[in-house]
Amino acid sequence: MYMSKKKFDEIKAKHSTTIVVDADVGEALAFVQDLLEAEADAIKNREPHATASIGRLNEAAYEVFSISNEIDAEEFDDGK
Repeated sequence: MYMSKKKFDEIKAKHSTTIVVDADVGEALAFVQDLLEAEADAIKNREPHATASIGRLNEAAYEVFSISNEIDAEEFDDGK
């Protein structure tokens, strides 16, 4: 992750009514990932030819998953 831990903590503090404890970050990201995946599935069922939208949603869901894993592993840029 290219973001610094300091920037991450600033963003987390900005959302202090949602992010009360560190575990809330993972829960929030899991929620977003689930929403993106569910919308991609819904579009697949109703509009299977909308492959660009389906692909973008799936890619976004994967990026959220990836960021969540990097946060869990504390893979922040330390400026080196």
